[in-house]
Amino acid sequence: MVREVLDLTRPLFERSPFTPDLEFLIAGWSAKNDRPECYVLATHNGAGLPAWELVPAMDGWLTHEELIQRLQAIGVNFDSPDFDPAREGLKIALEQRARRWKMQTGQAIHCMGGFIQLTTVEKDRTSTRILTHFADQIGALVDDSRPTEPAHAEAL
Repeated sequence: MVREVLDLTRPLFERSPFTPDLEFLIAGWSAKNDRPECYVLATHNGAGLPAWELVPAMDGWLTHEELIQRLQAIGVNFDSPDFDPAREGLKIALEQRARRWKMQTGQAIHCMGGFIQLTTVEKDRTSTRILTHFADQIGALVDDSRPTEPAHAEAL
């Protein structure tokens, strides 16, 4: 299905300075392992992953040492029994948004914009909710400042 979507969107990439080199997170409930699981699917080899192979999204692939240090500095502890995916997830996403990521072109850009969505996978259901929106404008550079929505700013 991912290949079909890329085929449909190929004309958009042809008019863009970016390439269709993407990484997808695919999550769901594993009946075999009786737990939620998440995998990464990359459409290219440039992400340190084999192209078009599902790779478990664990063991540090989704994190960088600099980000981990920043998260520890603001009190995010993944191993804590008090870890709250909404509260800490928002902190994590905001730290990722504040970082510029180097593209294959050499240009460093923000890779998180629009909104932050939390997806929760349980045995009998999957739910999503938007944790915050950003006032990003299509075609404009990302403003990496914190969101100002009162309902979400209090979680920080």
